Amino acid sequence: MIFEYIDDKNRGKLKAGMNREEVQKIFNSPIFEFKKSPFCEVTSDAFHELDIHAHYNQKTNKLEGIEIFQPNHLIYKNDVVLLERDLKFLLIDLKNKKIPFTTDCLGIDLEKGKLGVYVPHIDESCPECACVYVDLEGGCSLNILDK
Repeated sequence: MIFEYIDDKNRGKLKAGMNREEVQKIFNSPIFEFKKSPFCEVTSDAFHELDIHAHYNQKTNKLEGIEIFQPNHLIYKNDVVLLERDLKFLLIDLKNKKIPFTTDCLGIDLEKGKLGVYVPHIDESCPECACVYVDLEGGCSLNILDK
């Protein structure tokens, strides 16, 4: 699937506050429910066939974030693709396009934490970007450009 990051909480197809049925209808794929941690009361939805996780707010049970795994793509500002690429090339692309970001031991943060690119082996010579977490409660949304 190809997703597009929208820096507007109301314009995208996937946005914070959606109920499970709305999210499940959009993905139209078998669901596996799981708890992201032992302390969670509300489950998340894994759409294994699509390599997507939908996470729900622990108080409201409404959509709070989407986790997108390879081989999916997430298109960010200036046509930067955040998934399915070597970290080195992503960092070069972000710097060349003057897109602000921070890095830590887990990966890259963009948009003041709205986007987190997880890089599991960041200390290796050629680390890859494994997934992107989009915090929809941060004021953004996602479009689906291609299934």
